[in-house]
Amino acid sequence: MMLSRIANSLFWMGRYLERIEHMARFSKVQYYSSLDAPMSLNKKRVLESMLEMNGLPKNFCKHTDEEVLFHISIARTNSYSILSCLNAARENARGARDTISSELWEAINTYYNKLNDYNTKPFDTDEFIDIVELILANSAIIKGLIDNTLFHREERALICEGIHIERAIQISRILIAKLDDIAHIEKSNLESAIETFHWGTLLKSAESFDMCHRFYRKVPNKLNSLEFLLFNFEFPKSLAFNLAQAERHLLTIAKTKNDVNSSPLYFLGKLIAKIRYTKLEEVSDDMTTFANNNLSDIYRIAAGLESKYLSY
Repeated sequence: MMLSRIANSLFWMGRYLERIEHMARFSKVQYYSSLDAPMSLNKKRVLESMLEMNGLPKNFCKHTDEEVLFHISIARTNSYSILSCLNAARENARGARDTISSELWEAINTYYNKLNDYNTKPFDTDEFIDIVELILANSAIIKGLIDNTLFHREERALICEGIHIERAIQISRILIAKLDDIAHIEKSNLESAIETFHWGTLLKSAESFDMCHRFYRKVPNKLNSLEFLLFNFEFPKSLAFNLAQAERHLLTIAKTKNDVNSSPLYFLGKLIAKIRYTKLEEVSDDMTTFANNNLSDIYRIAAGLESKYLSY
């Protein structure tokens, strides 16, 4: 039976790797969209959203763009920066070194060293896009190695559980951040091209714009964007899909403990049922409350999972 310490490292390795990817993509889409469309995205609001996603106080946006992007991406003094999260992912991978493939370990280690190279010279905002592309490319490589170089049993299930729990959390947080951005639009601009632009950036932040457009065959709007990101069980970046995948991997973990009636599985199944049987029109008038409630439930499930299976 796997030690709880190793199981905990695998779970958190998955969570940190997924968190990095979403933080990077959200910051990229938000920041560069504000440069392309200054009339529809207030720069202060953009920086506040990026800081909130990163765990920094909103008043930090009083600093220059360069300082904000630096602290979000590669600041060692910010425990929530992308680099700090990657360091945590690497340390957790090191803690589970004997259970993962050498190819996966080397990819994570190389990824960490490449990102650290940006700390050897003065930070330039023009380099931020290079940093983000480095992160997205390496995230894809690492996920491929997780799928293709590990046994599809408990070890991989723990990593994937971390990935899907974290993705459900990050999709919820991105949605809440964008709802907050839209709430700051002047009422005269609601249901206009400006609001449509915001729904588009929401989907791009979740890597969902193209598939949403193909699924509905129309320009993204409030209803189809929310429905696609929340309730589509077939799309890998939706809340529904990731909760269902989290349930599948948690069942694998529970079976190894001979505990298929565990409370984390029960509460996860209950949340999935709520998502499956909720109609968008029932919650669209107060989507922020709905999203926050879902986020609280996911955090509670993750904490229950750790307490039951990963504490040591």
